[in-house]
Amino acid sequence: MLLAVDIGNTTITLGLYDGETPGPRWRLETVRSRLPDEYGLTLLALLANAGLSKGDISAAALSSVVPPRHSITQHKRTGKKVVCPLKIVILQCS
Repeated sequence: MLLAVDIGNTTITLGLYDGETPGPRWRLETVRSRLPDEYGLTLLALLANAGLSKGDISAAALSSVVPPRHSITQHKRTGKKVVCPLKIVILQCS
């Protein structure tokens, strides 16, 4: 499944796609002080609630109008990927 993440100034929208078929969708509040681990744990809980796990995600795409927020995908101290160790495509407007 593809995890699509759209980070906006006030909300973060997450959605899953199995091929072209849309799956679960979630909306989170964008909080600048929230740590990557908090977003990771939230995503894991959302996936579990939908009967899924991080192993079900095979790809991810992230778009952001708030460029600094793409750091939510990496741990600030270690630089390791949070939640799923995938190469994430980051889409930004110029």
